[in-house]
Amino acid sequence: MKRRLFVLVAILGLVGGGVAVMSGAANAYPPGQAMTVSASPSFVSPEQLVTLVAHRVKPGCKVNFTLGDDSATTTANSGGVASTKLDAPDGTGWATVTATTVGCSFNETATTQIYVSKPAVSVSCTGEAGDPFTVTATGFPPNKAITLFISLHGKTVATDKTTTDSTGQASGVFSVSKQGSYLAVATSSGLAAAASFRIDS
Repeated sequence: MKRRLFVLVAILGLVGGGVAVMSGAANAYPPGQAMTVSASPSFVSPEQLVTLVAHRVKPGCKVNFTLGDDSATTTANSGGVASTKLDAPDGTGWATVTATTVGCSFNETATTQIYVSKPAVSVSCTGEAGDPFTVTATGFPPNKAITLFISLHGKTVATDKTTTDSTGQASGVFSVSKQGSYLAVATSSGLAAAASFRIDS
């Protein structure tokens, strides 16, 4: 009876070990914690350089990073960290970053995303002082806070804070009273775009 009980416990122990391996944390550092990957910056322009970092990797394991058509393989240091830099895709929209351990007893995969956009600003105005004009920002990350501002000789003269829509567009209506060459600027999520215009009368 005792012999049968011992065998049953041993089998359960093996099953539990198998679950741990399938969880994808076998190469984690410290053990039992899943590998993660981060990207900085997470909102970028096409072909902008992005820093990728994998954490909680078993020291000495190789990690293959991929982003679009670009890839690189590095080795995790003694602290369980591997990093590299890759170019963002030349298209726009969400792009997936993948980190996969290579050459270890069990391979793990972790992912994150970045947003690639081509921000731009346009101004629709009559060119006359006092007339309202519209500043439109396009190509920014969707549903994010955005700041539109007007500057003259490097000094901000008007500001509007709003949110981009689902297509990454936002607009604001402004009015200025002085003649001169102005700059309309939009900033959101670390990205910026600008357009110059002139008020003559």
